[in-house]
Amino acid sequence: LKAAEQGNSVAQCNVGYHYLHGEGTIKSREEAKKWFKKSADNYHTKGEAEYGFQLYLDRDYVNAEKYFSLAANDNDSFAQRMLGEFHLWGLGGIKKDYNKAFELYKKSADQNDAVGIREVGKCYELGYGVEKNQIEALKYYNEAAEKGDKYSMRILAFRYMDGKGVDVDYEIRKPESIDEVISNVKNDDIADISTLIREITPQEAENPNLVKCVIDNSGYAMYFSRSPIPFERNKGQSPTYAHIGLYVYRRDALLNMSK
Repeated sequence: LKAAEQGNSVAQCNVGYHYLHGEGTIKSREEAKKWFKKSADNYHTKGEAEYGFQLYLDRDYVNAEKYFSLAANDNDSFAQRMLGEFHLWGLGGIKKDYNKAFELYKKSADQNDAVGIREVGKCYELGYGVEKNQIEALKYYNEAAEKGDKYSMRILAFRYMDGKGVDVDYEIRKPESIDEVISNVKNDDIADISTLIREITPQEAENPNLVKCVIDNSGYAMYFSRSPIPFERNKGQSPTYAHIGLYVYRRDALLNMSK
């Protein structure tokens, strides 16, 4: 706080985070907003992006766009994809420009921003600023999901249920599949997490949209890959398994993962 009061822009932004999340102090969005503005006015990129977002939440789109633009020019991935939204929907007096929206989302995605990656996928799916390409859309949705984007996971779940760009994963709909994945944990004192696999053909193994799984002799997963695994010198001699995206977790496992 002392450094922030002395005008340190990084410290001012950090104080904003503390107030925003109630860490070590009372939770106050107004105080957070005040400190983010101080940081932004001292030309700190994250401060500009965070203050822009507070203005966005207040629906002050004109001023939000100004701060997002400052941060985006400094290559802030969050500001870039937020600015992409402004161009996509025509917010803050900006004329709708799908090409510019795609360009900004792509810049964000190239910096491994999970939401930016997802938005590039959406552009490919719907043809915003780029030619429609369901294969590319699926690739970006998968990448975003692997980085933890829950919305992309939801999109993928519906795609596998409806067969949009992928083979329908009927296994996940079967009641017996749910029973099996639960019993795997109930009947194993060691396993904290259970999931499902199914045997696939060598032709299916070549499909990068199917996640493959290698298991040991006890049925425990060793590793996953979109590439054909395990590597075989002589094709067809070993079974190949595809992962079915259904999980069961013990409570303690979830708590440990969230730490």
